[in-house]
Amino acid sequence: QRVKYANIILYNSKRLSSLAKNMLQLTLLDREEIELEISTYSLIEQMNRVISTQENQAMEKNIEIEFQVPKKDIVIDGDEQRLEQVWTNIVSNAIKYTNDGGLITISMKKTSKEVEVSIEDTGIGMSKEVVSHIFERFYSGRPDTSESSGLGLYIARITVEELGGSIHAESVKGQGSVFTVRIPLAGTVPSL
Repeated sequence: QRVKYANIILYNSKRLSSLAKNMLQLTLLDREEIELEISTYSLIEQMNRVISTQENQAMEKNIEIEFQVPKKDIVIDGDEQRLEQVWTNIVSNAIKYTNDGGLITISMKKTSKEVEVSIEDTGIGMSKEVVSHIFERFYSGRPDTSESSGLGLYIARITVEELGGSIHAESVKGQGSVFTVRIPLAGTVPSL
């Protein structure tokens, strides 16, 4: 019984912590007080870190995370901490909405000016209606759950757009979702 209740407390503590962080970021965004801390770093190393922090959550549901690592390193100019939050949010959502035994595939494609990161899952998918609102503030699209604050993807969109990039979602209900993020490569970010 103690273990059961301890796990419930831990789960809800993590939820409240995440909500508090999101609300703080939202307040800063509203006041336009967030300053980007731009540095040049390896996107591949960052994604490997994100995957390692999400592996336990995935293993609990027997979900495989397949990272199709590019042959050459991909270096970007970005706010490392805030972009890590973007990847964590998308991967965590993919795990949450993918059934046991599913697959999450992460790939990166480089062009002359940007990198396209694709995170695809074999999850429950979303309707066209949900997809059209998914990046809006406080929009959860999941009326059957209290787990989502509807802020994660909104903050992700703002972060990516502030870095001169874009974020897009495609989904088919019952067949999974694909989130595509485009970020400028190192040396191509406009002056902020």
